[in-house]
Amino acid sequence: MKYYCYVYYDTDWSPYYVGKGSWKRSHSRTDGVVIPDKECIQVFKFEYEWQAHECEIELIAFWKRKIDGGLLNNISFGGPGCRGFKHSEEHKQRMSKLFKGKTFSKETRTKIGNANRNPTTETRKKMSDAKKGKKLTSEHRQKMSESRKGKKHSAKARINMSEAAKKRWAKIS
Repeated sequence: MKYYCYVYYDTDWSPYYVGKGSWKRSHSRTDGVVIPDKECIQVFKFEYEWQAHECEIELIAFWKRKIDGGLLNNISFGGPGCRGFKHSEEHKQRMSKLFKGKTFSKETRTKIGNANRNPTTETRKKMSDAKKGKKLTSEHRQKMSESRKGKKHSAKARINMSEAAKKRWAKIS
């Protein structure tokens, strides 16, 4: 079992929390959610993470969050990230103070830099899929155009663009 979705039930078998996890996530929470006895946890096992995310989203939509008039203590809609959760202004201020002036070790900065410079194939596909089908407004296109005006390409870049254009024209001919 690589990934799973789990449901916490109270003593009356009423669901109060839905989550997605791997390894021992359902038995070792640190965010204040009360963990019930093992017999009050229902687990749905999946081979892929996306399947567990989908199950979590469906179960939360079925029972609904308390803030939406439902049964669950969940603060998000489920799935990857925290969809549906919004920090209060007070919390945003606290986070801002916490991270101002914070510095990372050289090793951590190197890891972050490498991840940003060389995204994995999976990450590149996710980024591509997220942008597909989204149309830019004319205002946005105009701003992008203005930001590029007056910039010169290096000699190497011009040679690369020329070679790429020649290859495209060769395919057409």
